[in-house]
Amino acid sequence: MRWNYIVIPGIVFGIAYLGSLFTQSGIDNGWYSGIIKPGWIPSGSVIGIAWTVIYSLITVSLLTVWNGLPHNDQVKRLLRSFIINGILNLSWSYVFFVQNQLGIALAIAIFMWFSTVEIIYNSWPLKKLAAVLLMPYAAWLILASVMNYVIWRAN
Repeated sequence: MRWNYIVIPGIVFGIAYLGSLFTQSGIDNGWYSGIIKPGWIPSGSVIGIAWTVIYSLITVSLLTVWNGLPHNDQVKRLLRSFIINGILNLSWSYVFFVQNQLGIALAIAIFMWFSTVEIIYNSWPLKKLAAVLLMPYAAWLILASVMNYVIWRAN
């Protein structure tokens, strides 16, 4: 078995796991239940399922890039973009649920969306499948950003 089939999913789901710990801390300490949220926000289980699917798609997209392309400068830049996106993703969970900084979290969510769109745009000419796999992530980030904005304005 090639190492990347363990390392890449490990990194992606490591980010997911750390993010879930940050999320759980905001839930456990009662902060999230105490803030004003609109009724249309999906339940935690729906959000959890959505993120599980998204992290799975990110993993397959990354593996597609890693395994299917020569590691030239263009691909290395693309891989760095994935890393930056992962850092933004983890940062959002920390800033929103641990630091309770809703406005800063919104800015991070917007940067994360731009980062995802940049990855899609730069993946498209190289590996269309890698780009297509990230489109649900970009769509979800629009919804997540709107949810973040509404919560920020209400609180």
